[in-house]
Amino acid sequence: MSPDTLERFYHEHSENIPNAGHLPAYKLLQMVIQAGIEKGVWKAGQMLPPERRLAKACNLSIGTVKRAMLNLTHEGLLYRRQGSGTFV
Repeated sequence: MSPDTLERFYHEHSENIPNAGHLPAYKLLQMVIQAGIEKGVWKAGQMLPPERRLAKACNLSIGTVKRAMLNLTHEGLLYRRQGSGTFV
């Protein structure tokens, strides 16, 4: 997914989440990534974009992206391989 597509996806999906303006940024990103998984944007075993690329495309801090990814990992939606990336 190109940075422009990623940015568009984030903004389109974050606008469709009820009370999005009242959610912390990490929670909103979690919900957008989860929606992407549910809609088949990212499939099982597929690598997600690197955290820095996500942060830049979504105009978020790297800490916000790391927190969202870590939470999704703890929920079992993602898994991480050191040196390889984050996967669905």
